Amino acid sequence: METFVEGLAVDLGKIVINGQGVITLADAQAHRLLGYPGDGLVGRALAPFAFAGAVEPHLFQQVCAGIEQSFRWEKRIERPHHSAVWLSFCFSPLATGTAGAPASVLVLLEDVSARHALKASEQRLASESAARRRVAFLADASVALASSLDRATTLERLSQLAVPELADVCAVQMFMPDGQVRRAAYATARAELEAALLMTPREVPSTRFPAVAALIAEGRTQLLASLDGSVLSHAPGEWAPFTGSLPLVSLILAPLRYAMTTFGFIVFARALPSPPHSEGEVTLAEELARRAALAMDNSRLYTEAREASRLKDDFLALISHELRTPLMPILGWAQLLTDPATPPDVMAAGLSTIERNARNQAQLIDDLLDVSRIMTGKLYLEPNLMQLEQTVREAVASLRTSATARRVNLHYHAAQQVPGLIGDPTRLQQVATNLISNAIKFTPAGGNVIVTVEPVGGRVILKVSDTGQGIEGDFLPYVFDRFRQAESATTRKHGGLGLGLSIVRDIVELHGGTVSANSEGAGRGSTFTVQLPEAPADVAGAFPQVTPREVPAVRLDGMKLLLVCDDADSKAILMHQLRGLGAKVSLASTHEEAIEGLRREKPSVVLCDIPAGVDEGAKLLKKIRALPATKGGRTPAIALSAFTRVEDREWSLRVGFDRHVSKPANVVDLSSAIASLAPSTVGKQSKKRR
Repeated sequence: METFVEGLAVDLGKIVINGQGVITLADAQAHRLLGYPGDGLVGRALAPFAFAGAVEPHLFQQVCAGIEQSFRWEKRIERPHHSAVWLSFCFSPLATGTAGAPASVLVLLEDVSARHALKASEQRLASESAARRRVAFLADASVALASSLDRATTLERLSQLAVPELADVCAVQMFMPDGQVRRAAYATARAELEAALLMTPREVPSTRFPAVAALIAEGRTQLLASLDGSVLSHAPGEWAPFTGSLPLVSLILAPLRYAMTTFGFIVFARALPSPPHSEGEVTLAEELARRAALAMDNSRLYTEAREASRLKDDFLALISHELRTPLMPILGWAQLLTDPATPPDVMAAGLSTIERNARNQAQLIDDLLDVSRIMTGKLYLEPNLMQLEQTVREAVASLRTSATARRVNLHYHAAQQVPGLIGDPTRLQQVATNLISNAIKFTPAGGNVIVTVEPVGGRVILKVSDTGQGIEGDFLPYVFDRFRQAESATTRKHGGLGLGLSIVRDIVELHGGTVSANSEGAGRGSTFTVQLPEAPADVAGAFPQVTPREVPAVRLDGMKLLLVCDDADSKAILMHQLRGLGAKVSLASTHEEAIEGLRREKPSVVLCDIPAGVDEGAKLLKKIRALPATKGGRTPAIALSAFTRVEDREWSLRVGFDRHVSKPANVVDLSSAIASLAPSTVGKQSKKRR
């Protein structure tokens, strides 16, 4: 036996083992390959060296039993005090025992490390090549996805990118607001696959597809694949709404997810005769979906920005139109009134037109400021116990002339007993005025506008109905949105900035109420309903009951006023109004003239008409306050300003002004502010007159 073993190839290690797997003979090459010097292997069991699991001992026993002639496997050996080595173990029967079974087995050992190193190198190169290909694919995909900000184009390019690199069929499915799942784009590698895909519905309810819910909940990529490359047996039942009768061998579902929201998914499908997807392709599909979701979100942001830009341009065109429209009659009548030949009745009509259009222009500006206050949370209410019926009645009375001019029948009805409510009378009159004027504006001649106030179930209901042009169903949900109008800025027939209804909604909600709009469609009129809570019986007494009424301007007989203003037109009208109330007004256009006038006239109040550069008012006031009290340094000062925000008022008081009056100055507000700063002077003057 030893002679036979020695006659084998010298580069092979030779080991003889008995039927119990114990080494009985080992040559020098076997010792070297296994890392044992001398005769260190003899008497040892071979199993710790050669066997890696349960299969090898079983095969060895079959050889010993005469069932198998030979078998072979390879194993990586960690050798004592030597480097690891890959060895091939080949088992063959050597001698036959009394029962016909081998009494000993020959084991040939061969060093196959070089082959394994080559194989590993080839796998590494293949892996590196695949990695480079994936990187190149993703780079191309990023360029393609970023080359367009149009959503439809992005989806189309996404599906085309995946075929045939990642799939034979790629379909982009989007979740719709109504619960449907819609195929937004697709691509196929072969015509028969496209035909099979198009047999499936483009849109299906998500309730028919339970796996969609799991996809949304988990937000991770899923792989369905057959192990042997056969058609997926469970795919038709589970994925039939999207894959139909396609002969699928594997399926990747990659969610389109951005900012923790899943808004769709991509189906990457492989069909016969293609092989199933690998794990590396799942990672690639997941990364492609991630980049696609980012591109789609960029597309959404671009679309929103473009829409915002369009709305801004429309709004600027609209506000330009609305602010210029009143200027035409104002300028036209102003020029006509300078003609001495203008008859008195024409002059009266012209003055009325100028006043009405100026008020309209001021209202537009007030609406814009109200929106700014609402958006910044700085619209404040002055709540009182009030009667909505009386407030609405006054709003109707103020608009009756407008309705008559448009030949619209304006009707008002109120219940016999309307409970009071806690609210700001001025703001709620603004609500009623906006709704009623809107109804008049959109009602043709001969139509009707009906205004009612009544209590219903603990709430006070204001309802404004008209027989006008109505509201289209697709616009009705947006009727209270800011700057939204059913007509475009250039084709619209009716004026307005699209702010009135949004202001109505915000004011009503600040009062704890609701407002709704209903219309049966174009040409069938509309109804706006405001619901406000009644005043609780236990708190009604804590609020004074207020009834809006006209407040006359305060007389300023004999009061000395210093008006600092560098605009000739503003100076002229203010001087005329104040002198009409009995005040003695001195004028100043510069800081130097103001200081000199203060020393000379010793006025009771200084009126500072702040120009566009608001710092000028602060500089002047600083100079005044630097003077001794005997020279007017403590004279009360009022800021007249076209800057009317809350922060503008706060700025005026912070820099030292005693009052802030908004421009255009209402003579009632202005005279009240002046009188509040010099009440003793007004009282003395009134006594002298008596």
